[in-house]
Amino acid sequence: MIDLSKLDFAQLKELRDQVAQQIDATRQQEIKRAGQQIEEIAKSLDMSVQELLEAAGLLNQKSKKPKGASNSGVKGPAIFRNPDDDSQTWTGRGRQPGWVVKFQEGGGKLDDLRIVEENG
Repeated sequence: MIDLSKLDFAQLKELRDQVAQQIDATRQQEIKRAGQQIEEIAKSLDMSVQELLEAAGLLNQKSKKPKGASNSGVKGPAIFRNPDDDSQTWTGRGRQPGWVVKFQEGGGKLDDLRIVEENG
């Protein structure tokens, strides 16, 4: 075991960063392994993962999200669209996407990205 009292401040910070990186890497490995196990179980029951989670009551069938999950990720209607990629939109809430920032840094105005509703 490492005697932390013998390390200086910089060494402790470096060790903290290394530990954080290893924790993240190990967590990702375990998540991947768990996902593989879930897929194997679903396959053994001739079900999709989603069907298995719904049948087990772990996924809310109406909203297709895990039980107990908050609505904090709920998006409103798109207000702005990337002129270079129609699939990229933004509601105007929260942090600006990179394409919005890049557009504005290039001299564009946010209003130029606004989606204009066409009335039939």
